[in-house]
Amino acid sequence: MDSPKTKYLKRLDLEEYDRARERLSRVVKQIPESSVDGKVALIKQENWIAVPMIIDTGFSQKTLEGFVKAAKNSDRSQIIATWIYRFIRDSSPIAFSVPAIVEAVKEFYQDIDLLLMNCAVFAGKPDWVYIWYIEYVDIIYAEESIVKLFIDMKPDEAFQAFHTCLNESPELLSIREYFQNKGTEDTLMAVYNDLKKFNDAPTGTEVIIKW
Repeated sequence: MDSPKTKYLKRLDLEEYDRARERLSRVVKQIPESSVDGKVALIKQENWIAVPMIIDTGFSQKTLEGFVKAAKNSDRSQIIATWIYRFIRDSSPIAFSVPAIVEAVKEFYQDIDLLLMNCAVFAGKPDWVYIWYIEYVDIIYAEESIVKLFIDMKPDEAFQAFHTCLNESPELLSIREYFQNKGTEDTLMAVYNDLKKFNDAPTGTEVIIKW
């Protein structure tokens, strides 16, 4: 057990970690893989879509239940969380698994390393991927029927809600103003545009999502 505060969280050993990352790399990877400052690239899967979400205070109950329903939908008993970048500290990978139950998924938030950006939660081949991407923004990438397990709206409505939030939330407007004052790209809007482009791309296409 990795922490007395956790009941379900199990750290992966190096062999389990490498197998998990090999599976994950079929749909999402970091470019260049050797750099912690690399960009995340999504690899277009047939019938999969990527949807952005504004997240401010951890997983909602809907999201927690989405993890469990998505895993059980494809008969998976375990859910894995890992950095997309290959990260090992003191010979231990920053990667964990938990059983597919709501109480267990909550424990991913018990490990501070998993709260950093570019962490992926997934199950199976993977059958779906949920990405903690940048502060305030998460991405769910899966077939539309699975995406709907995580959100209370259609994908197009989720994009519209994301866009509306970027233009109405005082906190997000402040961040976007900061980008503007620095003369740098508006990262939050870039995520929106990149995912829109990605969803229209042919199967097999790799699209880097800016941050």
